Amino acid sequence: VIGKAMGEDSGQAVTAHGDLALCLLHLGRGDEALQIARQLRDSRLHLRGAESPDAVWADGVLARIQIESGQAAQAVPFEEKRLASLQSAAGEAAVETLEVRNQLGVALLRAGNAGSAESLLRQNLQLATAHFPDSPVMRAKREEPLGEALVALHREAEARPLLQEAVGIFNSQLGPNNNQTVQARKALDALPST
Repeated sequence: VIGKAMGEDSGQAVTAHGDLALCLLHLGRGDEALQIARQLRDSRLHLRGAESPDAVWADGVLARIQIESGQAAQAVPFEEKRLASLQSAAGEAAVETLEVRNQLGVALLRAGNAGSAESLLRQNLQLATAHFPDSPVMRAKREEPLGEALVALHREAEARPLLQEAVGIFNSQLGPNNNQTVQARKALDALPST
């Protein structure tokens, strides 16, 4: 319906389909979200080709839904492709590249590959800190998933300061009820007492 109303090939239709899929995911309708994300990706591949920005963006929507729907292993190839594309187009430390590298790290972590996730997320934190020294939220967005990867590797002593800093930054900058604050606090609270 959205594609017909806006024109199947319009950028607005692509964005609207992606937004609809993500909204359905957050409403607990994961199967419908996956179906729309797959349709969006298929239409972008057919109309524009696999390397088009639309197709790469659609890959990201599908990957995010797969990660949040418990299908992280299926998301890894999409995120690897997106990361390679952004590294080439925007550079290692571009905001978009940092975000996709984070998403790939989360996909690897949730797919059970905490070692690879930790290495990638640590690199991402180093890049964010070096290139965005005045952005604590940028740093915290990298610390939280790295902390989770370290917990998965049973390295709680390394994870604790990262998660504590992320919670503090998110709480002060985004508020206590922000999703990122809640997620980081949940990861910190799950650590055993010292």
